[in-house]
Amino acid sequence: MKAIFCRYCNGLRSVTIVQAKRLCEGCGSHAANAEVPESSRQKKPKPQCPKCRSYRVTEVEAKRFLCELCNAVFEALDYGFVDDRPEQNAMKKERVR
Repeated sequence: MKAIFCRYCNGLRSVTIVQAKRLCEGCGSHAANAEVPESSRQKKPKPQCPKCRSYRVTEVEAKRFLCELCNAVFEALDYGFVDDRPEQNAMKKERVR
């Protein structure tokens, strides 16, 4: 099975063939319309240091970064999380500042 990078699912997905149609397994859209060529995929931007606003950072752990200028260790901003505990969300945002 071929895998495609789906523009609707925003991820690498398998392709299934249903009634002679190639469909994305994630969202069910036609693979010809959903496939994003590798040359046009956007690369993730580097995170910015919250302390000195520098982009000269290195990843020390998964989603933890070290600023090369001020030696601050920080996590990338994560506003895509869903948590029904507001105190956890507030604590996470405070750690980033």
